[in-house]
Amino acid sequence: MKVRSKLDIIRGIWKRQGRSKLATPTYSEQELIEWFLLQPHLNLLYDNWVASDCNNKLVPSVGRINHNQGYSLNNLELHSFAYINLKSRKYLKRGKS
Repeated sequence: MKVRSKLDIIRGIWKRQGRSKLATPTYSEQELIEWFLLQPHLNLLYDNWVASDCNNKLVPSVGRINHNQGYSLNNLELHSFAYINLKSRKYLKRGKS
C-alpha cells in the first residue's frame, strides 16, 4: 500500500467531513490541518500505520468525541481508523443516530 503524507491524510478527512449530511464542520480546512498537526500522539499513530505496511485500520483518523454534537475543534479526537469506526458503530448500535 502507498504511504500517504500526514497532510494527504488530513485533507482526505476534511473532504469526507465536508460531504457529511449529519454534521457540517464549524472550522476551515486550514484550522483542521493545524489542529491535526498539533496532536501529541499524531507521530506515534502515523509511524505505527507506516510500520504496519499502511494497514487501513491503523491510519490516523479524526472522529467526534460526542456524536450528539457536530464537528467542532473542541469535539474532535485523533485515533486509529479502527478505533474511530468501532466507537461510531457502538454509538449507532445504541440507536442514537
